[in-house]
Amino acid sequence: MPGTVTLLVNTGTPESPDKAAVKEYLLEFLNDPYMIGMPDAVRRVLVNRVIVPGRVSGSAARYRDLFAEAGGRSPLAVHSEALAAKLSERLDHPVLPFMRYGQPGIEEVAGVLAGAEEIVIAPLFPQETYSSYASAAEYAIAEVSARFPDAKLRVLRPYYDHPGYIDALATSMRPYFSDAYDLVVISFHSIPLSHQIRGARAGMDYQQQCRTTAHLLAKAVGVPDEKLRVTFQSAIKPMKWLGPALETESVVWAKAGVERVLVVCPGFAVDCLETVYDIGSKQAKIFTATGGTEFALVPALNAQDHWAQTLASMLRGDRVQPLT
Repeated sequence: MPGTVTLLVNTGTPESPDKAAVKEYLLEFLNDPYMIGMPDAVRRVLVNRVIVPGRVSGSAARYRDLFAEAGGRSPLAVHSEALAAKLSERLDHPVLPFMRYGQPGIEEVAGVLAGAEEIVIAPLFPQETYSSYASAAEYAIAEVSARFPDAKLRVLRPYYDHPGYIDALATSMRPYFSDAYDLVVISFHSIPLSHQIRGARAGMDYQQQCRTTAHLLAKAVGVPDEKLRVTFQSAIKPMKWLGPALETESVVWAKAGVERVLVVCPGFAVDCLETVYDIGSKQAKIFTATGGTEFALVPALNAQDHWAQTLASMLRGDRVQPLT
């Protein structure tokens, strides 16, 4: 019976690239009130009748390509499991992946959590906003508390400016960085402007946290100010989202004569559809088709040894706080 169990909480992934599995995942994901902020009835109609039917075929095709490249499984699942295994060794207690949407969820981890005196909820979202950190943390806390009310809960707080996290990013990025790149782009997942405004008022300024991470990382690696660009990607129309948009800016750069671009996405703890396919493949092809010559993507931290060691130290430190 373990004294402590840590749950690594991430967004999730479809069980398979089949259309039915992708549809199920998208319905759960996009019906999260934190994901699309509007009245429940309006959101359900928009998601269930418009967004998901319009996206499911294209999303399933993208997931098929992604799974094929990763040996038949989702990179997010593979890297999450590998990171959990390395953390278990370093922390000397069970560490399990736990997904906000899809599996593994509470049923899959309940057997290990049973009898634990302390459960650490560790959302793998360095920056804090409603649709990522808040949604994942609140969901995991609610599921665990309902099932194991006697366990002591502690939570990993956002670590966007943690020196160890910045150093881990810099260590991962340095082998790819060189003066040959015309621009170095640090890009984050966009959020609706309404989330940004509401979050900033509540002391959760996602945009500022992203820019803090970007500038600390650029300084650590030695990226000249004139080459640095900070962007946001993956907005969903028709709502207004944070910008500038990577998808738009990269086309502008290519048309303006920018040839070589290096991209890093610090908000993703592990690689997934968005990094590997949407940015590393699709956007790279658009950039080169528009006139650029290279659009290189730095892999996420994934389960790299130096990151596993850093995250283990963070999980022993003061960023993990009791649930209040």
